[in-house]
Amino acid sequence: MKVQDLIAEFLYQHKTLALPSIGRFELNDAVNVYEIKDGKFPEDAISFEQNNQAVAEEPFIQFLVERSGKMKALALSDLDSYIYNGLQLLNIGKPFTIKGVGSLTKSNGRLAFETGVPFLEKTETAGNLAAKDRTRQQEEIKELDFDSQIQKGSNRTLMIVLASVIAVALIGVAIYLALPKQKNEETATEETTEQTTPVSTDTTASNTVTANPVQDSITVQPVRTDTSFQLLLFAFRDSAKANRELAKQMSRRNNINMVQKDSIYRIVLTVNRPLADTAKVRDSLRLFYKLYSRVIQ
Repeated sequence: MKVQDLIAEFLYQHKTLALPSIGRFELNDAVNVYEIKDGKFPEDAISFEQNNQAVAEEPFIQFLVERSGKMKALALSDLDSYIYNGLQLLNIGKPFTIKGVGSLTKSNGRLAFETGVPFLEKTETAGNLAAKDRTRQQEEIKELDFDSQIQKGSNRTLMIVLASVIAVALIGVAIYLALPKQKNEETATEETTEQTTPVSTDTTASNTVTANPVQDSITVQPVRTDTSFQLLLFAFRDSAKANRELAKQMSRRNNINMVQKDSIYRIVLTVNRPLADTAKVRDSLRLFYKLYSRVIQ
């Protein structure tokens, strides 16, 4: 389950919630969200206090791990991405809506909170969520399984080379078998000519026929299929966030690594495909990740 779907449930159960870099939400102890009949929160049911230094507390982190079925590093990475996107919305003057809690708006550096509507959808168990997450990861890996495509291309190239070699061999055998027959025919022709032509003592010259063998060859140019290139997936200024994202990506595939340059941590995907496929692979990744490369301030 997504992080944004678990935030409200934690608040309903624990009555308090601290979101990193945003602040703390408090749910009135007298409010039982699961007994609300009209689908609306009572007046002043949820209060909010801004705190830019707020951090995720351990009970909330454990709740995310248990409900999502993910490792702690991946759960925190998802939470950081969700908060980052919300802050970006606030910075451009758009509201940041937290499902089942309410919405935040920003004005002159201050955050204003407006209570939303309850979110009462039941969450699944961690076991089912973990199984679904593994299935999703397998599907994602299958979509990005460039190595299998490269293997297929290599097999086709090998078959073409083998077919060319066999064709050259057959041509050589045919030429080899045809040469003795041609020589025998030339010899027989010469003998017939000698028998039917009168012998003259004043013959001063004779014709000599020289056969120059023609050698056919087929040159097979090797096709390079081992070209590789790298695509930038994420860029961070914070090493901790970069390591969390790296751990998340490496849990799904093994052709991910991190490169540091000019105090920026770049997470790149190494693709062993011809350079002509760069645009195709980039478009596939854009649809897969549904985000653009960015530098986190």
